[in-house]
Amino acid sequence: MSSSRRAAHIAALALVLCLVASRGGASPPPQGCAPPARPARGASPRPQDSLAAPLTLQQIAVLLERGDFSGASRLVEPALKAHPADPVLRNFAGVIAAQQGAFESAEAHFETAIRLAPTSAAAYENLGRLYQERAGDTPAMRAKAIAVYRRLLTAEPGNVEGLFQGSFLLALDGQVASS
Repeated sequence: MSSSRRAAHIAALALVLCLVASRGGASPPPQGCAPPARPARGASPRPQDSLAAPLTLQQIAVLLERGDFSGASRLVEPALKAHPADPVLRNFAGVIAAQQGAFESAEAHFETAIRLAPTSAAAYENLGRLYQERAGDTPAMRAKAIAVYRRLLTAEPGNVEGLFQGSFLLALDGQVASS
């Protein structure tokens, strides 16, 4: 694994751990972690029991960081059946599906995670990467990736990955970044 890819995995793991810690309840999230995302305007809040246990999410995150996708999948599948509206589980399921080459499944999980937590950056970043990885084979994927990064920047205007990757893709297309 390249050092830049490893750094991206570490950053993603840190984000996941922040999300998990922010949902834990009793203690405040670690320094540098954003508060938990609130439901979209007009949406009714989900009961806490619709979310997977923080320990389960931590175990899955550790397995993903180790590259144990089958082990992570064995934890995600039953957790997702019990908590289908958990955006972190949906994002994890998307990561696993992407690593297993199941593009449509990964795309669906990331889109669902975005719908469930529209202000959380992780699923946008993963969906953008999913499209970017296919941009060489399918030119329309570059446009889809740019659109995802624009959506991310609408939700979180200062997101570094959204700014960088969106600008990079626009530059490849010969466009000036307008986001």
